[in-house]
Amino acid sequence: MAKENTPEWAQKLEDWGRKMEKKYGSGSSSHCCSNNNKKAEWKKTANPVGDLFGQLISYFVITFVPAYFPDFFTVGWAAVYPVLLYVILIHVAVDVVQIFIKARPIYYLGQTVTNIASIVSMVVMVTIFPFNFPGTVGSIVQFALWIAIVVVSIVTFFEFFKIFSPDGEK
Repeated sequence: MAKENTPEWAQKLEDWGRKMEKKYGSGSSSHCCSNNNKKAEWKKTANPVGDLFGQLISYFVITFVPAYFPDFFTVGWAAVYPVLLYVILIHVAVDVVQIFIKARPIYYLGQTVTNIASIVSMVVMVTIFPFNFPGTVGSIVQFALWIAIVVVSIVTFFEFFKIFSPDGEK
């Protein structure tokens, strides 16, 4: 098909493709080496200030929700609550450090520490299970918590090794 017979929408799409190719490259291995063998630098894209607001919301939820739904929480909540508070404090401490230190190893060390704290809180929550779900819903939620513990443990394992990897590797 000749260029003059190409529909206008196809020509615009082709032009857009060329512009993107020029801007971002083809993604082929030959393109990566033509850039003076420069490694991609790691740059943290997450902002810990947003996580601080999330932790504040978590604190309000675990502190004030049980007063409004007392029948949903069992006496085991008194044992789980301090553990959740410690996890929130650990998250806040890591976020404050990450506001001032933006190094890659510190970021992954913080992720590892907060994930370990989260795993501990989930284990405490699944063993004490301070919720009063109707029927078999409680068993399903406990099973889902065990799955979450396994998944977060695997993620934590790999994030731990990212602490020691060179800056250019992901």
